[in-house]
Amino acid sequence: MIGMVLWCNVADRQAVILCEDHGHFAFFHDTQSGLDNFFEFDVGDLVSFKLYPHETRRLACNVVLCAP
Repeated sequence: MIGMVLWCNVADRQAVILCEDHGHFAFFHDTQSGLDNFFEFDVGDLVSFKLYPHETRRLACNVVLCAP
């Protein structure tokens, strides 16, 4: 799926993404990356990701920057 970053917190490695299907937002929390500079998303960035439903939320995984 493709979406746009609406909010992000670089220190906590979290982001909220508006999905192309205009459904509920997708939430991203980078807990796996050990690289300090891996989280380079900013508000307005276009990203692609894999979407997983989890309880009452939609989680974004494998998020990749498409265009800043």
